[in-house]
Amino acid sequence: MKGIVKFLIVILVVLVLAWFGLTATKELIKGIDLDSFDSGLTETDLTGSGTGSGNGITSSLAGSSFDTAVVIEAKNEGEGLSKEHEWLGQNACIGKGGELEIEEELIQHNGSWFDIFRLTCNNEDKETYYFNVDSFNGKWE
Repeated sequence: MKGIVKFLIVILVVLVLAWFGLTATKELIKGIDLDSFDSGLTETDLTGSGTGSGNGITSSLAGSSFDTAVVIEAKNEGEGLSKEHEWLGQNACIGKGGELEIEEELIQHNGSWFDIFRLTCNNEDKETYYFNVDSFNGKWE
């Protein structure tokens, strides 16, 4: 019986501390001015509508559609394709054994040029990535 009482007291103390912690957290959140909060991320980082970190490759959160296409900044086709393959190597088929098969297609959509990569991962999952290639499409030198 003595052990059960101790156990119930410990549970009660934990619940009281959790309640106070939740109340304190709510008060802290109320005090944050979200209009002036700066996470350091830009809309470009999240959507892929710009050049991201300055290395010519946008955020890994990008690439799932025309609207969120990874924007590749490059001087020519060779550099651009190299950056696309670098991005795919870092972001595609993660945890799925790498790529087994890659299909590439060049498409014009709403006045911009896009490379679309359709991948089959080693575990048979399919992934598709969109790259905006306006900066280097058709430039060979």
